[in-house]
Amino acid sequence: VILGEKRQDKRELLEFVDKIVDHITVIEGFMQLNTERNTIENEIKELKSTILTFIEQLNKE
Repeated sequence: VILGEKRQDKRELLEFVDKIVDHITVIEGFMQLNTERNTIENEIKELKSTILTFIEQLNKE
């Protein structure tokens, strides 16, 4: 594996993890407000999608 490719892969993995954390943060905020049930459900779906994409990317390696 070329060193540059390894750095790119690591950067992409970190971006996926960052997206996951962002989704969780939004969900936490709405849960504190205890409002907008549809928004919470949509965020959870986005989180699940992001995690599944992350797993797919890991499986490709």
